[in-house]
Amino acid sequence: MDRDLLTHLPVIVAVARRGGFALAAAELGMSPSAVSHAV
Repeated sequence: MDRDLLTHLPVIVAVARRGGFALAAAELGMSPSAVSHAV
């Protein structure tokens, strides 16, 4: 499996769970821009 996918999977899951980049970013302690880039 691709390493990037494994690295970014928690971010993708957080976006799906929270329904948006900003809420996922707050949950993960990241900026919305960083979350967007990871997805």
